[in-house]
Amino acid sequence: CDESLCTEAICASWKVVQALSTNPHDFWSTLQGFVRLAFHQGLLQLTEEQNPRITACIQQILTELMELAQVRSGVFNVLIQHCCETWLPSSDSVFSTALLHLDILTEACVYGPVFRRDQ
Repeated sequence: CDESLCTEAICASWKVVQALSTNPHDFWSTLQGFVRLAFHQGLLQLTEEQNPRITACIQQILTELMELAQVRSGVFNVLIQHCCETWLPSSDSVFSTALLHLDILTEACVYGPVFRRDQ
């Protein structure tokens, strides 16, 4: 696919998700559709060397998605559920793409509320 067109589509879709973040009726289904698009198995298999623009776009969106997850409960769960459905039942070659996204796996391991001593 055309790299710039794909990047524009992902970024435009992310802006729609962000715009709907205050509308619970449409937000969750839009977020789920977006996650399936932006974190599609074919895109997750790309390395930075193969397609630097798309991987940079996905990395930036991942960062923003994590920020949104800090203020909106359940957002990160949508991503993790999708990644599990993509990586776990698949062949070894597909699961090996998970190693390209250790940031997602690491965040999944440590995700949750941070408890302070004064709480």
